[in-house]
Amino acid sequence: MSAAKRAASALVVYGNCQAEAIVTSLGADAFFTAMLTPVYLRSFEHPVDGRATIEGRTLERTALLWEQHDPIRFPYLDRLRSDVPVVTFASADLQLLFPFNCVNPYNAPEPPIFPFGRFAYGDRVILRAIDRGMTRDDVLEYYLTSWDDYAIDLDRLEQLENARLRARDAKCAVAIGDFVLATFRKQRLFWTANHPTSFLLAELIERLLCASERLNPALADTDIERTLQVCFRPEGPLGVVSVPVHPRVAEILGLEWYDPRERYRNWDGTTYSYEEYVAAMIDHAFAMRELGAGRPIAPR
Repeated sequence: MSAAKRAASALVVYGNCQAEAIVTSLGADAFFTAMLTPVYLRSFEHPVDGRATIEGRTLERTALLWEQHDPIRFPYLDRLRSDVPVVTFASADLQLLFPFNCVNPYNAPEPPIFPFGRFAYGDRVILRAIDRGMTRDDVLEYYLTSWDDYAIDLDRLEQLENARLRARDAKCAVAIGDFVLATFRKQRLFWTANHPTSFLLAELIERLLCASERLNPALADTDIERTLQVCFRPEGPLGVVSVPVHPRVAEILGLEWYDPRERYRNWDGTTYSYEEYVAAMIDHAFAMRELGAGRPIAPR
């Protein structure tokens, strides 16, 4: 097969924002794009853009499908050629670092800068304190100083996360939970509970490339780590927003990479210290509540 014909063939990557980051990363790699054109199809309904579709011509030239493990399977499986390899892969996420993470009911899309809202990642402790009628200042003081009151059993949560990730890995051709569990203390792997850093993203892509060697052995020679270093900012494709790790969580888990002086980025480029981030989330929740947005979450 000629190089031009290989490049005209498509790799379709189906999944969440991680799948989009995979396509963005591979699209910046000239070695890879000389072989395949990466195409992204999201598996979720975007709050502004809705469901995505894919052109029939793209399906016709699809030579490889990377399908993220998802309750909703790739919707065009019956339209692919029967000889197209399908490689299933696990999502990279870890709730252990963000044990209070939840959907934020006091949040709404504000396109184009905040398509998922200003604080899409909620915090159960903060939200329950607001819903109990505490003032802004009291919620902030409580969150910053009362860990012993709302602490979670992180040992038990780690056991549950271990079981969850290993169970999902077992269903996929390409696993990543094993790497996450072995590495998360030594190396920063996540900006949010489900947004991996470049370090983890590179590992996932390398595993996918190696699993796809049967289509073209040269795929495994793609130097995606270098591409991420050269073509992207240090935070990588998914570092557009970051959520603080609670200092006590970092202490108890023994996170070697944790820096209490770190600043955290929001969608519009604003950066916050840990305390500034918590205060801004609380202020925004109160503002949204006053506008009638959201609803109280279930009591603890």
